[in-house]
Formats: sequence, C-alpha cells, structure tokens
Amino acid sequence: KAATKVLANIYDDMDYLIKYDRMKYDNGIVDVALFLKDRIEYFEEVALMKNIIIHSSIGSSYKIRINPKKLQRIIDNTISNAIKYSYENSKLDIKMYIEDNKCHLSFRDYGVGIENINKTFERYYRENLNHGGFGLGLNIVKSIIDEYGIVLKIDSTPKVGTEFLYIIPSNIKNI
Repeated sequence: KAATKVLANIYDDMDYLIKYDRMKYDNGIVDVALFLKDRIEYFEEVALMKNIIIHSSIGSSYKIRINPKKLQRIIDNTISNAIKYSYENSKLDIKMYIEDNKCHLSFRDYGVGIENINKTFERYYRENLNHGGFGLGLNIVKSIIDEYGIVLKIDSTPKVGTEFLYIIPSNIKNI
C-alpha cells in the first residue's frame, strides 16, 4: 500500500507536467490546516516503511486562494523527499503556523541533507541516484511557488537534515 502511494506521487508529478501548458488550473479556497493534515495522513504509511515518525504541529484554520492540485504538488513533493532522504528510524517535523499574517509551512527531516541547494530545482537533477525518483518534483514545486509568490527558505546541513520553510504571502489569503 505504501509503495502504491509512492508510485501515485510520481504519477501525479508526470500527469501535472504533461498537462501543465495545456490545462488551466483554477484557484479555489483551501483551508491549509485541513489540507496539510490530510496529506500528512496520506504519507504516514510511506514514512513507516523506513520507521520514520511524522510529528506535526498544525495551527488553526487559514484559508487561501490557490489551486488545490498545485498546493498538493508542493506538499506531496516536500513530504515525499523528506521521507526519501531521511535516515531510517528518524522523524519528520511538520509545522504550520501564522506569523505576520502569513502562513508558514515547515518540513524538517533528519537525514542526508543537501549538498548543492541551487541545483535541486533543475529538472531531472537528483543529488543521490540511489534514492529513486526522476528529479521532477522540486522543479514542479519551484514553478508553482514562483507563480504564487510563495517564499521558500532552505536550511540544510549534510548528514544532519534539511528544513524547507514555505511562506505563503497574505495576498493569496482569502479573507
């Protein structure tokens, strides 16, 4: 079941790339807290394959105007990579909080870290060829966050872990 979820995530990335220029993705109103909880639940089985425990701290409801498919690509690729590059028997910390009227999404893994952060967004780039995937996920994430003006801060230390912090601007908040 967990392997099926991993394959489904890869399929969703390929599907998104194929339809990217040909389809119009309409924005909707998404409650980030509920959406994030759902995606964490989806990936818990995948994490358990490596005996990784997901700890989450999710703040109250925060609604934004965004395309749900695109938000899912951001969250799913980030969680999937965090699991993929984490050490076995570790944890993944996921937080959602509001600061300065902006929604912050933090994903921290305890794994191999990233050697070359600038290259991670290049299509087909894979820092470690032993971990699977096609090098598409973060390229997709980059295009989406650029489209919405979402800020991404990455803090990574090789052999210690990585944090991806997305800051969603208040201009896409649905008031």
